[in-house]
Amino acid sequence: MKKLVVLLFTLAIFGGAKAVEAAELNFSVETIPSEYQVDEKKTYLDLRLAPKQEREERFILTNGTANPVDLEIIINHAVTNMNGVANYSAGETKNTDGLVYMIEDLVTYEKTVSIPANSSVTYPITIKMPDKEYEGVLAGGVTFKEVSKTETAESTDAKGMAIENEFSFVKGLVLHGKEGEILPELNLIAAHPTQINGRNAFTTTIQNKQPIYVSQVAVISEIVKKGTTEVLYTNQKENMQMVPNSHMDFPTPLNGKKLEAGDYTAKVTVYAGKDDAGEYTYKNLAEEDETYTDKWEFSKDFTVKAEEAKKLNKKDVSIPEDNSNVMYILLGISFLVILILLVIILRKRSHENKAK
Repeated sequence: MKKLVVLLFTLAIFGGAKAVEAAELNFSVETIPSEYQVDEKKTYLDLRLAPKQEREERFILTNGTANPVDLEIIINHAVTNMNGVANYSAGETKNTDGLVYMIEDLVTYEKTVSIPANSSVTYPITIKMPDKEYEGVLAGGVTFKEVSKTETAESTDAKGMAIENEFSFVKGLVLHGKEGEILPELNLIAAHPTQINGRNAFTTTIQNKQPIYVSQVAVISEIVKKGTTEVLYTNQKENMQMVPNSHMDFPTPLNGKKLEAGDYTAKVTVYAGKDDAGEYTYKNLAEEDETYTDKWEFSKDFTVKAEEAKKLNKKDVSIPEDNSNVMYILLGISFLVILILLVIILRKRSHENKAK
């Protein structure tokens, strides 16, 4: 079974959903405002509940088509992806660094729901807060996923296999703990070679240890040979965000160059909290100076083994295929053919001379 389309309406920092044509989606989701909402302007559940408190929150699911719509519901904690974007959708369940509670463990809900044709239904979830109060926030998402399987000509591939279309809508769920100032704390916990979209890159894993969002993040990564200062590869990106207790695998691409075995050092500088009164100056991608309230400088040594480099280089689609062995074989064959022809000619001449 193949997935043809995955339409994900993730709230970017819970500000709003990505727009698509109505024809692409058979249902809609609306959050019913909660009396425990921290910010009433938010369109997602942004709640502050007391320890041990149990609370039912609801969504309105609307089906505007002439056929019933069946949905699967998944609740999971938020993660930070490699682009520095908060991801609240189902399926991304890594990056759990330091989480005191998993938000999915605090919610009881029906895993499936059916919306009749041209109708709306109220869908409830029950939140049961832990016994002990925690600091910061727990961030997650409620994914409503429609999976429809058809056997029509449009939904069958060239091999005759049914194609599975998936349509999803994600609503945010944030649970606030006790109030208080928590300072951001980032770490560089790993560096290693990898591949992204079939191309070699170095990955530096940046960790957000605290139960808070770290916003307006800018990262500059540099890769050097260990013990040297010459920058071999670099990457810079800004306007990113890290969700609470997560890590971000920040990439530094090799831009089509072969990965070489050896000892390397990753040097990573991270800025956060853009503020005119900030202490730290950062030169952005537009070559303009900006100031930030927080700055971290990290260094991490790592080794690329010869076998690892060979394996990744072979799979890198941007590296031209090495045909040197083929060339050597062709040259060898050509030399052999010429040698055989010379032997034949010399023998022929020898026979002719004897005949005279």
